Amino acid sequence: MTGAPKAAITVGVEDSVATLTLVNPGRRNALPPSVWLELARSVEHLAMRPDVTILVITGHGDDFSTGLDLQDAGKDDADQPQVGSDGAVALVEAALADCPKPVIAAIGGYCIGAGMAVALACDLRIAAADASFAMTPAKIGVIYPASSIQLLLNQVGPSITKRMLFTAEFVDATQALRIGLVEEVVPVEELADSALALATVIGKRSQLTVQATKDIVRTLLSDPPAVSDRENFWVQESLDGPDQREGLRAFSERRDPVFTWRSPSSRR
Repeated sequence: MTGAPKAAITVGVEDSVATLTLVNPGRRNALPPSVWLELARSVEHLAMRPDVTILVITGHGDDFSTGLDLQDAGKDDADQPQVGSDGAVALVEAALADCPKPVIAAIGGYCIGAGMAVALACDLRIAAADASFAMTPAKIGVIYPASSIQLLLNQVGPSITKRMLFTAEFVDATQALRIGLVEEVVPVEELADSALALATVIGKRSQLTVQATKDIVRTLLSDPPAVSDRENFWVQESLDGPDQREGLRAFSERRDPVFTWRSPSSRR
């Protein structure tokens, strides 16, 4: 007799798009700390792969993720970082921030707690019409990690951040679009295709420009005084690399450019 599927992260790569799927069907894709840690390691690995340009994170079945699997969260296991600012979810947030490549969250069904924090750590978010979002620490009396609060604050501002955390109420897809929590809402059956279509569009652009934009935006949000150094780095990279020359040549020749620049991490 086969037991229930274990919580896991699955990874597939096709046409330079890596899809990471959160899997725990019996728990609406709530994941124990060890699996969140696996997600962080997977993101770090994919950031280094030269055949990967863009990452998409989604959930198995009907839901994105209901967060941290609390059945395991209280266990004393040295291999499972515990809840808190230095826990496994914070490591995922850091891995996504440090990943030079764009990351898209394709969100269907429930997106709660740690699941929502991970979605917020992605660069872009597409929601299915049935998506539902909540931050629920006030329901169980825990302090939400500052790193996760910062992600929500950056996305929707202080008032909505406080309302979501104070009330622990759900926000549906229409509300999420209105407050800027997601950038697009699509029919449920079109979620995967819409995420892939967006990834394909981004994949055709200059990855130097894309990665420079991600780095500069992150620096503007986290360390504004350092932005001049980051801008200078990317300007020099653009002057030294092939994409600017190819883009200008393609423009003058009235054809689509074929960009070939790849990030320094992918060249190692």
